[in-house]
Amino acid sequence: MSKGKIIAWIIVGAVSAMTVAAKIMKKKAEKTTYKANIMEHVVARKKGFYEKYIKRAIDIVCATGAIFVFSPLYLGVALLVKLKLGSPVLFTQDRPGLIGADGKETIFKMYKFRSMTDERDENGELLPDEVRLTKFGKWLRNTSLDELPEAFNILNGTMSVIGPRPQLVRDMVFMTDEQRLRHTAKPGLSGLAQVNGRNAISWEDKLKWDLKYIKNVSFGEDVKIVLKTIKKCFWKKEGITQDNMATAEDFGDYLLNNKKIDKVVYNKKQVEAKKILNNKSEGGKKVLIVASVISFIEWFNKENVEYLRNHLSCEVHIACNMDYMEDTDENRTNIYLKELNKKGVFLHNIHFARSPFDKNNIVAYRKLTKLISETHFNLIHCHTPTASILTRLAARRSRKKGTIVMYTCHGFHFHNAASKKNWIIYYPIEKICSRLCDYIVTINKEDYKRALQFNSKNVRYIPGVGVDIELIRNTNVDKKQYKHKLGIPEDSIMILSIGEMIERKNHEVIIRALGKIKDNNIYYLICGKGPLKEKLKMVARECGIADNVIFLGFRKDIPELCNTADISAFPSRIEGLGLAGIEAMAAGVPLVSSNVHGILDYVIDGETGYTCNPDDIEGFAVAINKLATDENLRNEMSKKCVEAVRPFELNHALSEMWKIYDEILL
Repeated sequence: MSKGKIIAWIIVGAVSAMTVAAKIMKKKAEKTTYKANIMEHVVARKKGFYEKYIKRAIDIVCATGAIFVFSPLYLGVALLVKLKLGSPVLFTQDRPGLIGADGKETIFKMYKFRSMTDERDENGELLPDEVRLTKFGKWLRNTSLDELPEAFNILNGTMSVIGPRPQLVRDMVFMTDEQRLRHTAKPGLSGLAQVNGRNAISWEDKLKWDLKYIKNVSFGEDVKIVLKTIKKCFWKKEGITQDNMATAEDFGDYLLNNKKIDKVVYNKKQVEAKKILNNKSEGGKKVLIVASVISFIEWFNKENVEYLRNHLSCEVHIACNMDYMEDTDENRTNIYLKELNKKGVFLHNIHFARSPFDKNNIVAYRKLTKLISETHFNLIHCHTPTASILTRLAARRSRKKGTIVMYTCHGFHFHNAASKKNWIIYYPIEKICSRLCDYIVTINKEDYKRALQFNSKNVRYIPGVGVDIELIRNTNVDKKQYKHKLGIPEDSIMILSIGEMIERKNHEVIIRALGKIKDNNIYYLICGKGPLKEKLKMVARECGIADNVIFLGFRKDIPELCNTADISAFPSRIEGLGLAGIEAMAAGVPLVSSNVHGILDYVIDGETGYTCNPDDIEGFAVAINKLATDENLRNEMSKKCVEAVRPFELNHALSEMWKIYDEILL
């Protein structure tokens, strides 16, 4: 075969490969793009021969060639980003793209090399941009090397080599119809505005340069811009920041700060941007919340469900055991289920078993896998140990398609005071499963430090699920009358425990401690349901205090009970944080508790109560006796209790959770 034929075959092969690659990339891009349907229609601009028929072919050749020729540079930069900034190496963001035949922008995902760290404060919140933008990140942006991955955007057809730079969606909503004409050309890796000042020029000038470009799109003009871009990036090395800011000022902020719009317009446009990013016009984003039982959703996620529905306009699905009612008021929970149905929340009844080794979980896993595979969820948020393990396993394929998986840990079974058995069983499981989720949310500080050692790229801390402290504090109760109502003497010492009667809650240790004290004026009231009720009754009889242990069952008057109690008992073997303990302390009630993680986030031994080893019967007896016999001590501790739980106020905890939702879904 002659050299000419060989060269011809190479050219044909290269062209074919580039065409196939471009088609594959385009199909993938189509899955992640959507229309900004709430935007007003913009009349399309007439395009010349070059822009219609030649520009795209040049884009494919240039993008493919750049990826091939500079592949060592891509690998080198990726490695540096990994070493200096960590994972992920790539950063993606929704940007306004080409206006279609309908006169509305297409929103696409733009790829860049990451240029900021994920540094967070002690509460898990991202630090300001100027702190996270390191010297390496500035260099990466200054040389425009962070924009190398945009070659893949060019290959998939969402961008061009030359065109107006894609701004943020929250910039687009502030543009006039004339300014939006810049979107009638494909956004570019570089453009006329970038070679005439970049972020150093005003927004008005930047948009004017873009509009000037679209009036004269030509091969010659594109070549000039390419040459100027190379000169500015690699010879002059012009900076990218504006007024010493880590990132350029948003268009809306610029207009507001320069009094070109008022706050009302500014807020309205920001809402529009959120709606576009949330893709509300396309039916909204879909969120799946998973927990073992429906009562968990009712108690700890009710507000989150409403936030996802009302503020983020999401289609919410809930998967859990809807039939398990042993730990709740069945009538109340059934009413809640009816409310969810009326509000359009999709309910999926999946019978999770509490033990991860229960064979019934095989059926639950299959049902969950089927649900996740049949519906594309933007976010899957799982709770409770077993349900979360199964969810993360079931969502493996979905994550590859872009689904974000978040796991809220309500207390690891392994902690500083846990048994070796718990460490042997549960630590490896959680360590492995951390690879299968994008976010881990912890509700106590010990778990947060532990989770940072896992394999999830985003680990956050929030102060529990929150307690309405003011509601509890403002509940006025006549303690003597309420004690009488509860069937105990008005001048008695009332110890209150709130929690299911299960092994983990460890009510037995308090009963045995009271058996040692043998004070007939001390009454122990247990609020909750559970399978250990008869066993606890038997232990009380054995200790000779059967008449002083009262089982209240499921109650709706928790604020009243907390304000009536003299002492709160919280002897749990495992607690993520412990809502019941915080509720009692919010009422100013000293706590005798176990010294396990979560509880130790708010209990101060000797100041707000006393802590003991979960099995220390003698220790609990001494602590209870101190508080029961010293009213002044209880009063001194009462004030400190209220202050200690202030950080766990409901609105604060909810706002922290909602920030994470916003980060993921907006």
